[in-house]
Amino acid sequence: MSCVSCDRLSNETYHHLSENEKRELSSKYTSLAGRIAHGSPKNIKLLEKAIRLDPRNDAAWVNLGETYLQRGLYAEWNKYNDKAIQLNPKEWQARRGQDKLFFFRDYAGALYDLDITDTLTVGKTDYIYNTSVDYLRGLCYYGLKNHDKATEYFNLYLKTENEKTGSKQLDKTAYLYLGMIENYNQNYSAAIEILSKGIGEYDHLADIYYQLALAHFMIGESEIADQQINEALTLFNQKNYHKSQFQLYEVIDQLYLKNIRKLQAEIECFL
Repeated sequence: MSCVSCDRLSNETYHHLSENEKRELSSKYTSLAGRIAHGSPKNIKLLEKAIRLDPRNDAAWVNLGETYLQRGLYAEWNKYNDKAIQLNPKEWQARRGQDKLFFFRDYAGALYDLDITDTLTVGKTDYIYNTSVDYLRGLCYYGLKNHDKATEYFNLYLKTENEKTGSKQLDKTAYLYLGMIENYNQNYSAAIEILSKGIGEYDHLADIYYQLALAHFMIGESEIADQQINEALTLFNQKNYHKSQFQLYEVIDQLYLKNIRKLQAEIECFL
């Protein structure tokens, strides 16, 4: 739809419309807002008008909240998000948990929302933007340093998704975080085993090679570690590392070039 059409729609009056017509137009505004730059004045204006037309349009409330979240205006995000959840908890409770996890690192708060979602959708695994809540729970427990629970949920995620859709649909970073847990607990052989599985599924992630290099280095296999850290560096320079979509936030335990350079220097001392 053209910008001229956007202007015409956003300037329409609606006092003469029936309730059904208002709901239909509210939905139209919400859809149109999704085609315009997120957080732009026109995007916000359309969402606000959608809400005025139909205060029960939960999608408009949550999308308006997201515009404020990405600007760092958390009080506004919380207010609009809460309204959306009041209207449609099955749809938005887990999404709030995801936002708490990634934008706030509120691991306990995120778990609260994810667990409530289970009571709303009994007997099914919920997904947010194609991401399983089991994977998200694994991240929450990882952030809380409850490694046993994190391992339980990452493994549950891998098992469930492999049975449902096969490995092609997996988020391969589940292997990464499982390997990081083993490295953290100095179980280096176990780390090598799980990270090697991750490479078998997807061999273009610098983070996995970095963690493999660390594990091999810690058990005295410096030459193998050197090969792995060099691969990590190559992939990192090609932008093939774990990062959020559109890089709106840092992923949990984000890998940086300085981490690779530091480990590389330590490995070279033992070659």
